[in-house]
Amino acid sequence: MTSTPVAQSKVCEKQEEEVSERLLSGIRAHVQCAYYSELGPDWRSEKISDIFARLYFIVGGSGKISLDSGDVALKANHIYLIPSGCRHSHYCDNHIRIYWCHFQLDTHNDIDLFDLIEVPLELSVTQAPNTEHLLTTLCQLNQQTDSWINAERSAYALLALLPFLQRARNRRQQGKAEDYRAVLQFIREHLHQPIKLQTLADIVGQSSEHFSRRFKQQLGLSPVAYATHKRMQYAQLLLRQTNQQVKQIACQCGFDDPYHFSRVFKKHTGVAPLHYRSNYG
Repeated sequence: MTSTPVAQSKVCEKQEEEVSERLLSGIRAHVQCAYYSELGPDWRSEKISDIFARLYFIVGGSGKISLDSGDVALKANHIYLIPSGCRHSHYCDNHIRIYWCHFQLDTHNDIDLFDLIEVPLELSVTQAPNTEHLLTTLCQLNQQTDSWINAERSAYALLALLPFLQRARNRRQQGKAEDYRAVLQFIREHLHQPIKLQTLADIVGQSSEHFSRRFKQQLGLSPVAYATHKRMQYAQLLLRQTNQQVKQIACQCGFDDPYHFSRVFKKHTGVAPLHYRSNYG
């Protein structure tokens, strides 16, 4: 018996819902830090593009975030989520009281969740009424060093992020970015090697032209640009967490020429590798 368009639509909606449930059920939060701060005009950073996502809860005062898409006012009793890799600047003209948390959000196979979904940038405290309690607890946990504390930090971070995740949608135009999860995983596992476009296209059984077009439609970057973006995020992680020389890091990120690596890194982050390490390492 042939199904009707309405029935087919319901099946597609159900499949999309199941994909989202499967995707979100395997996420893990890795909290780098969480603090409460009272800041003035010195709270200012230009064109940050980092491996960490940022969660801001504004208790009082005001500020501003500048994104490629425009400026966003930071208002009291509002929560803001800036995905990892999102190039932005932030400012405070007078004073601001803020809870802030830096974290990474991965799927079960270590793919950045923000590569697969879109989340709202801003929610009001009425949409996320438990945020202050959760972030207060997260700040307290941030000061502890017990072996089990990472799991508790992760749990509280996920609870704080839940209102955003409940409003998330698949990052897609035609089809779902999740269709390319195997490609994303391949890129993540081969950052130290040259990656050919045809190799990626073969993973999903598409021609290189069709694959490149669809990939950009669904993830917002070409496959080559996405791979470079991931290499730069990995480089930032190595600069933060290791004492390796720039030449060694360049090699691990697939660059034979450390000078070329440094130029690409500065274009991506706004600063040279050693300057990045001295500021954020």
